[in-house]
Amino acid sequence: MPALAAGLLLLVYLPGVLGLGDGTYTAATGLTPRPLLIRWLAVSGTLFATSAALYALRRRRHR
Repeated sequence: MPALAAGLLLLVYLPGVLGLGDGTYTAATGLTPRPLLIRWLAVSGTLFATSAALYALRRRRHR
């Protein structure tokens, strides 16, 4: 599940991560698209960490 969510997030953030449409993004929001890569990595890392914690809890309860 987290890999699928991270992949979908990458598709959403990919233009910003690659720097495509920087002028449009800046004109629309007044912000630079620089933090998009950091945000994508943070959200993906959180998804994977949450999944790992839930997996560990389920394994522990099953024993």
